[in-house]
Amino acid sequence: LTRMDRGEPGGTLAGRLDTGRVAVAGHSIGGAAALQAARQDRRFDAVIDLDGFPHGPTGGHLGQPVLALTQEIGPGTDPDYLPRLTRVLELDAATNYRLT
Repeated sequence: LTRMDRGEPGGTLAGRLDTGRVAVAGHSIGGAAALQAARQDRRFDAVIDLDGFPHGPTGGHLGQPVLALTQEIGPGTDPDYLPRLTRVLELDAATNYRLT
């Protein structure tokens, strides 16, 4: 984000992006990376996790709103998937939490 604010790299969008309002999103491993990126960089205002399995430690404060969309949970689903995702999303500060 810092480089984008400076116009790096150049291109059509250089200087035209509002880097003060940024969501991070990803699918699969990219969804997990989006969750981790938001934990590490508070400049991300929101997270969209499309079927990403949270890797690594699930602790740490994730203060941004998260939209987590998952595949159907069935017999072939890793049994640790839903508990890990739930641990990532559970916050004392959460104002709304739905798991359906």
